[in-house]
Amino acid sequence: AAAASATESGAAAAAAHQRPSLTASAEAAAAAAAGGDDDDDGADDDGEEVSCASPLCPWVGSAVVYENVHQHGCVFLQLGAWLLAKEDEVTQLKAQVEQLTATVASLMHGPMQHRDLAGHNDCVVALAIIDRWLYSGSTDGTIIVWNLDEFAELREQTEEVGPTFALEVFEEENLLFSAHVGTIKVWDLDTLRHRASLMGHKGPVKCMLLLRSGRRLFTAGADCAIKTWDLENGACVATITGAHEGEIRALSFYETDADSAYLISTGDDGAIRVWNDELKLVSHVADAHQGPVRAFTQFDEMLVSGGEDAYIRCWRINDDGEIELGFAVAALTPVTCLAPANYRGDAVVVSGHGDGAIKIWTNAMQTCTMVLMGHRDAVRTLLVSRDLFFSGAYDGNVRVWWPSEEHLHFGDE
Repeated sequence: AAAASATESGAAAAAAHQRPSLTASAEAAAAAAAGGDDDDDGADDDGEEVSCASPLCPWVGSAVVYENVHQHGCVFLQLGAWLLAKEDEVTQLKAQVEQLTATVASLMHGPMQHRDLAGHNDCVVALAIIDRWLYSGSTDGTIIVWNLDEFAELREQTEEVGPTFALEVFEEENLLFSAHVGTIKVWDLDTLRHRASLMGHKGPVKCMLLLRSGRRLFTAGADCAIKTWDLENGACVATITGAHEGEIRALSFYETDADSAYLISTGDDGAIRVWNDELKLVSHVADAHQGPVRAFTQFDEMLVSGGEDAYIRCWRINDDGEIELGFAVAALTPVTCLAPANYRGDAVVVSGHGDGAIKIWTNAMQTCTMVLMGHRDAVRTLLVSRDLFFSGAYDGNVRVWWPSEEHLHFGDE
């Protein structure tokens, strides 16, 4: 019995002095750091045997004696709480330094020229391009075709339009799709003559995704529904009602190495949802961002999301359709739009922000290497074609960006 008691005492002592895991919750550390005398008699508790809750304390969870522990707290407890509280600040400060360096480099070397296309009098929310023709849609109720050789407005459509929220080009059929309140309209690319309307949504249609191979169009918006349209006959062939608990902001399509294909949706509820080809929910992340997920795109084998929480997060989808977080980068200001690009032979992602900035991310999304400033308000949409960047913003301007040392040309020239 004595030997057993000694063994148990030795095990308890070893456990009491074992180095703890650093994954103890910040809440526990902060609560313990606050301390406080819980005794009714208000005693000073000098020399009282207590259990420390600091994740950094080598005696965490063990009963040890601290002098005036409720008044001063364990030094490890205070240090742990301070480090946990400063972690986000250090991450943000590091991102600020990196992106400030990129901004200074952009200004010093002048990597981009730009030209403004002024014609809209409200937010430019959508862009599409075919050769030298740029199409822009705005909440002012117009769609404008621009001749990029002359930086001039070629044609404007105001009749039967209404506020526009998204554009998609179906070049093979010479069609332009535009998203509006409750309706998707189909236009002739050359003349902007109205050809047809797809009706069925119960609110603004905020995003579209065209699958040319299957001749299908996916649409989603403020009614929290995702619809699939057969472009052979213009019929709605499937609807997911209540796909999100808030407005749906972006749709994307992803194919895995196992020949599986998934539709991905994001929205104001902060969630990312993955759907199979039968539009059945396969997986989801409920709190992908702290707040609305405004943008989503594909970058190599990664999926990239941007949110109002000023973070860009990179994800992967396995062969079973399960979505997993890879890493996150601090973007400093709310992310409003994203676009993949191949810039001078490098795969990059371009992000638009609430402060009017445009940022270019390289090194597998780890580094911001260029910051472009120019818009007076939040950037709402981005489009990349070759080494040309196009941006539309709440200031009503469309801006064309290109490398300073290159001559701007379009089409087959």
